[in-house]
Amino acid sequence: MLGVLGAGFLTQTLTFPITLIVLFAIYYPAIIQREERDLEKLFGKEYHRYKESVPTFFPKTISLSRTQKSILVKPKVFKKSSV
Repeated sequence: MLGVLGAGFLTQTLTFPITLIVLFAIYYPAIIQREERDLEKLFGKEYHRYKESVPTFFPKTISLSRTQKSILVKPKVFKKSSV
């Protein structure tokens, strides 16, 4: 989308970026549906559970009331992976 904005600045018109955004909005949902169908065939119920917990396109806003109060850190694992 940043490229579309850049193309609009280069052409000094809004026609090109608006056209590309409309085409993207029409075309991309079909791609998402095809990919989801393929992933569901490949991973089955596991992907279906994942799909229910993760939004398709726009991320959910983070609720501060649902954040964890503490995080368990295992020093051996942390040290090994940070080196």
